[in-house]
Amino acid sequence: MKPIRAVQVVGFKKSGKTSLIQQLVSALKKRGIGDIAVIKHGRGNIRRPDDDTGRLFENASRVTGVFDDALLRMQRERTGYTRLIHQVQEPVVIIEGYKQFKTCPRILCLRDREEISRLSAGVELGCYSEVLKGPKIWGPPDIDDLARQVWERGFLLPNLNCGKCGEPDCAHLAAAVLKGKREARQCVYLSEKEDLELWVRGEMVALNPFVSTTLKNTLAGFLQSLKGMARGEVEIRFRLEPDRRPEE
Repeated sequence: MKPIRAVQVVGFKKSGKTSLIQQLVSALKKRGIGDIAVIKHGRGNIRRPDDDTGRLFENASRVTGVFDDALLRMQRERTGYTRLIHQVQEPVVIIEGYKQFKTCPRILCLRDREEISRLSAGVELGCYSEVLKGPKIWGPPDIDDLARQVWERGFLLPNLNCGKCGEPDCAHLAAAVLKGKREARQCVYLSEKEDLELWVRGEMVALNPFVSTTLKNTLAGFLQSLKGMARGEVEIRFRLEPDRRPEE
């Protein structure tokens, strides 16, 4: 997983999360950052576009809409948080929601001060509000400063909770990074290039170097024996069936 600058925007309904993200994206683009990804976690069913593409999705399992300015994909398959963040290719990603995960700094969007304790998780970059004012609360006039903080202090950990960094899990490492006690690059999955990734049911499985090297070399040996096999990235998918032992 390559290093990515990331921030998580969390808050309750009508707290200004979407507005903040829109302003952050604009401010980051003004800083010369062209490619920015946004991951949004929503509750309930998706609000489909009220056009032909949206109507096609009423019964189809997947719809791909190709337009002059964009490619729109809608599918009913649910993808886990870990796989989503590992699919990010952009240098910056802003994540809305997913309060249960603590893999990057988070900005608390507030409607009132009592929400601070309810949203805090030890990985706070700061607070933002469209209605509250205070020395420790960013507001709409502070967007440029907040965008600078995202660029300078943002990071994203892989959510593998492997403990190889010496911390119990990614949340503890993230908290230590924000306190200035550790660095995000001390995550072995950010500091070392992973030659092989193993995913099971949408979640990445942490492998030690010996298992990773053995599995890669075994697969490479089979693949290189195939006629016409070219070098490059390889993706293999198969269903692992349960072990059916004969009845005694």
